[in-house]
Amino acid sequence: MTAPHDASKPSAGVLAGGAGTRFGGRDKGWIDWNGRPLIAWVIEALRPQAGELLISANRHLDRYAAFGARVVADESPADYQGPFAGIVQLLGAARGDWLLCVPCDAPRLPPDLAARFAARVADRGADIGVLAGSDGIHPTFCYLRTALAADARAAFDGGERAPRRWFERHRVARLESPSPLNLNTPEALASVRSDP
Repeated sequence: MTAPHDASKPSAGVLAGGAGTRFGGRDKGWIDWNGRPLIAWVIEALRPQAGELLISANRHLDRYAAFGARVVADESPADYQGPFAGIVQLLGAARGDWLLCVPCDAPRLPPDLAARFAARVADRGADIGVLAGSDGIHPTFCYLRTALAADARAAFDGGERAPRRWFERHRVARLESPSPLNLNTPEALASVRSDP
């Protein structure tokens, strides 16, 4: 059963609707890392920070829902449109004023990520926060004002598929941080498998 929404905290959404091409088409959220699926680590880190949990997915919807999250199904699950499609879906479904968005293959999320993003966007008067490491920005780690949902939908329907290009149309604050652990290749997964 989905937990009620706590309006004092942002919504949190997990992008789990990727094609998994680097993993032979497997659903990355359910790939094992140190004895648990990647999605379990992400949900555990997000739950204390979130007023509600949402998961954008294109398969295994019932399994994802078992985490007590609202699952937002991709509109065209057989035709993967990239992470911006998931961001658009999550923005449209979120009940909070802000949405913390992360990918399903980031098992070591900081426990204060939402608070750090909130402080950064407030300080800069921004509508979007995006994580920025030494290797550039990481657009799937973002913090978004949900009032932008209609604008994001219009951009997507108009052909936009790159979240960073849509971000540039708005006031953006960069949250400088070490690059996140993002296990999006088999090599990355194997390199840290024994080091939770």
